[in-house]
Amino acid sequence: MTRLAFLLFILTILSRSIKTIIYRPVVLMHGIVAFTSDMNELAGWLRTSFAGIYIVSIEKGNHFDDSFLWSLDKQAEHFCTRIRNDIHLQQGFNMLEFS
Repeated sequence: MTRLAFLLFILTILSRSIKTIIYRPVVLMHGIVAFTSDMNELAGWLRTSFAGIYIVSIEKGNHFDDSFLWSLDKQAEHFCTRIRNDIHLQQGFNMLEFS
């Protein structure tokens, strides 16, 4: 009887965890001469559509000017630093960039 009770307990736990969907995090990045706030509508839609999803909008430097004044190397370095420092992105992520 104890084995049956244990098995039922495990099945209950598994059935509850199957209902919990964990989505891959999403990184949003704006294009040239734009702001992270330009991605707010998309971020809101994603959060509404995929409850519990982690979304981060990454700013290219210091907003508007840096998106076209910084070299591509500097922008990539800044982006990679932000990704490496975010514990939610350590296991991978999806990325959307609009330019």
